[in-house]
Amino acid sequence: MGDKKGILTRDEFAKILYDDAMSFWENVEKQCKEFEEKEIPLIMANFLLENGED
Repeated sequence: MGDKKGILTRDEFAKILYDDAMSFWENVEKQCKEFEEKEIPLIMANFLLENGED
């Protein structure tokens, strides 16, 4: 990777940035899915309990 001084080439640097960005968005997608599956049903259930018809 890079030359003897540890300096990255443009392509190596671009790959690191790309990999970091992809990892970030995979984590965002995972968190969104977890929120949709776990939190939204709880929010909706609480809303219905608090505002349900008598």
